[in-house]
Amino acid sequence: MKKSSLIFSVVLIMLFFAAAPSSGQQAVPTSKGQTILVSAGYHEYFYPSTYQYSITKLCIRNSDPNNGITLTSVALHDFDGNLVKEYLTTSEIMAPWTSRTFNANGSELSWPPYDRETGRLMFVVKWQSNRGVLAPLVGAGQLYIRLVDSSNFEILAALSMEGKVIEERK
Repeated sequence: MKKSSLIFSVVLIMLFFAAAPSSGQQAVPTSKGQTILVSAGYHEYFYPSTYQYSITKLCIRNSDPNNGITLTSVALHDFDGNLVKEYLTTSEIMAPWTSRTFNANGSELSWPPYDRETGRLMFVVKWQSNRGVLAPLVGAGQLYIRLVDSSNFEILAALSMEGKVIEERK
């Protein structure tokens, strides 16, 4: 084999490995802030012999292992888009890997706080960062419980809803 062919082959192999993505290593998109909409729900039904209730929680998890994020707003809206409750009075810093939960309690909501057809409330979460970070995981969970009598209950269903980014901060 000629020396020039050998050098060409070595250079070609080096270029191939330099350009080939390493296994499992893909660029993870980062963000400087987002507005996230999370569909949620709340139901309360009264029956002569039973009482059904649902518990709705919003969970925000900072998924960036190295950087904090700042929550600027966490709001609950009814099915018409009207503000029911703003959970934050000031911005709140979330350290790396931390999480925060917010509850939609029946005592905080005006009656009826939901669409009679779908029962959907919505949380709107706004967060920001000074640098590009991994976006937080945002979702809501709902647990339906029926009290049969003073000492018995049944779990009817558990639902979870993932947040959808509706605005990206540049």
